[in-house]
Amino acid sequence: MNYTNTQIEAMYLDWFNNFLSCDAWRSHYHLSMAEGENILDLGRQMQDNKLIAEFIGLHDEILSTGNIHSWSDAPFFYITEDSKEKVMEGIAKYSKYHTEWNWLMPVVQECLTRGADEHEWDAIYNAVGTIDMEAIYQAVVEFIKTYNDER
Repeated sequence: MNYTNTQIEAMYLDWFNNFLSCDAWRSHYHLSMAEGENILDLGRQMQDNKLIAEFIGLHDEILSTGNIHSWSDAPFFYITEDSKEKVMEGIAKYSKYHTEWNWLMPVVQECLTRGADEHEWDAIYNAVGTIDMEAIYQAVVEFIKTYNDER
């Protein structure tokens, strides 16, 4: 079955917040093992992309006029919503930090700029040395989570 990004995100957050096991969650939604893994992967990816977007300050780039909030990556993407949170969700769904080097590497640079010492950067440096986009992406996400927890 095909699910919208909104449904995937809601199902992922339901799993994250309310279920102790993947089996119980999959059973609740009547999903096969493969469907469940796919939805969890996509949901995690959307949450990680939102984390990255917030880290690099895209929330501050949202233009607001009354109850209208918008953001643009002109000419490729434009979103207008009635809340900044909905705009950030749209940005997370659109963003390509997990698939595009030109999206990911500026985030790597931002991590290196914000890190207090070289030990905070070790995982990122090691991942960059592999030239494996997935490894770099995961190292960036872990850096941001640690950075946010410590501040």
